[in-house]
Amino acid sequence: MTENISNSAVFDVLLSRLRTNVREVAQLLKISPSTVTGILSRLLKEGCVRREFNGNDERGRGRPAATFILRIDRPVAVCLFDGTQLTGAIVDSDLRLLTRDTRRVLRVESAEQARELITQQLENLLESTGMNRTDLPGMGLSVNAVPLEGRMLTSSVLPWADEQMEGQFSEALGLPVRLIPMSGLTAEYQAIPGPPPQSLVRFNVADGVSAHGMVAGALHPGSHGLGGEIGHVVQAAGGPLCGCGRRGCLEVYCSGPAICGRVIDDLRHSVSSSLRQMELVDTSPRLGIDAIHQAWLAGDSYARAMMEDVFERLGWAMGLVINLMDPDHVAISGYVLADKPQWIEEVVRRSQRWILHAARRRSVIVPARATLEDELVALACGFFYSRRWGVQNVRLSDSPHELLYTRSQENV
Repeated sequence: MTENISNSAVFDVLLSRLRTNVREVAQLLKISPSTVTGILSRLLKEGCVRREFNGNDERGRGRPAATFILRIDRPVAVCLFDGTQLTGAIVDSDLRLLTRDTRRVLRVESAEQARELITQQLENLLESTGMNRTDLPGMGLSVNAVPLEGRMLTSSVLPWADEQMEGQFSEALGLPVRLIPMSGLTAEYQAIPGPPPQSLVRFNVADGVSAHGMVAGALHPGSHGLGGEIGHVVQAAGGPLCGCGRRGCLEVYCSGPAICGRVIDDLRHSVSSSLRQMELVDTSPRLGIDAIHQAWLAGDSYARAMMEDVFERLGWAMGLVINLMDPDHVAISGYVLADKPQWIEEVVRRSQRWILHAARRRSVIVPARATLEDELVALACGFFYSRRWGVQNVRLSDSPHELLYTRSQENV
């Protein structure tokens, strides 16, 4: 019984980290390195992991250190659709991207339009690899939506997303489609070097605003799958209408589309700025945010004043998240703040006055490390291993595939 628990626990570490070594697993699980070595060796023989050697051991001496990396059964298609950007890829068994396609979109107003875009993208991916749909077991799909009470899909960014989405996309693509929640959070946990934090929050500011959390390597979605939806905390009763149906949510002030919409509206009323209305209208919010950032860096007085309000609101939100969740590690992500160190500094500085005992806390607040490629790989793993991902209460259906680990255990 103890051996079976150890086997399962080692596999769970591999699943949550993707890359690990004997020493890290032994420390995390508090079991002997020899036990970990034996389990990893069996998984290696069964093809559930692959091994790389990285020069000397962790202390810089002795035999080359081995890193064990999770594998999946077959190449799989993945798609990340957050509202204004659609990224598809095919990931091989060793979790390497065979091909990738990214396209920015202004707005997708129906599930039919989304299916058409994703179907076209899949055809392009298959053509670039010379593969057929029959070569793929399915697609892992991440959308800017959350499953409510395990069934109903709800989104303030994609109002047409509903509980029929998984089945409808499967039928349209001719492949099993699995909706994978919080793939960005999972990818961020996997990207953190060294010993992983006990608790992690991904403070994401993009087409929406969220602060999803992970504890002890498992997603923490809450009882109804709505944990971390900081974007729907009302900041100003009676404020602008949010996609969730309420007014004055944080998201209507600080998301990428909201910021760009505010700038366009102000420019229509002839505010003085180096920004030009025609450069922002019918432009992806990602490009719009980049233009606003450049104006801010150049000292544009309007951009500075407008973003001051955004920084204040996000600083308040981050303080609220840290007070409520007290995480070890906060990763700041999303295209509004990504690759903008000055903006991140402004938000973090403002958050300090809202955090209880801020000077005495040891929470690490840093820019996110996970790349788009990391998130696509997390989606591929989620397609095969979502039963063990700690998200059973927010899945829309059971996994279409058995775990490689389960097969390996039958042969132990």
